[in-house]
Amino acid sequence: MLQHATAGTAFDQLHVRYPIWRQNALGEPTPPIPVDRAFDDGSSPPIKFHTVLACRSGAWVPPWCDDQFMDFVNAYPGEIEQVDEVDLVREFDIEAVRVQATYLNDQMGNMMKENAHLFGKEDS
Repeated sequence: MLQHATAGTAFDQLHVRYPIWRQNALGEPTPPIPVDRAFDDGSSPPIKFHTVLACRSGAWVPPWCDDQFMDFVNAYPGEIEQVDEVDLVREFDIEAVRVQATYLNDQMGNMMKENAHLFGKEDS
């Protein structure tokens, strides 16, 4: 938003819409510029958007949802520009994940056995 404001966009043209599930959004720190912030009610807004920024956190969104994210992005009727070099569709191998999960579970079990005395669960 700050970039748009410094580029000359009028403050009354700056809008942020939060998903309805993000209940704490309006409790976040106030932006350093005046911006219309509200929850998305699902209706068509009475304004025309010139730029839309869609973000996806690879740390929070699992790769098996990538196809849904791409459906969302591809539904946008305007020009799409990716601003980073991250693969939007990540490889996902469920068998590799199962192997890794088994390994991590085994390692956690070994760690718990080796440190049982710290948890008051020593074998008698």
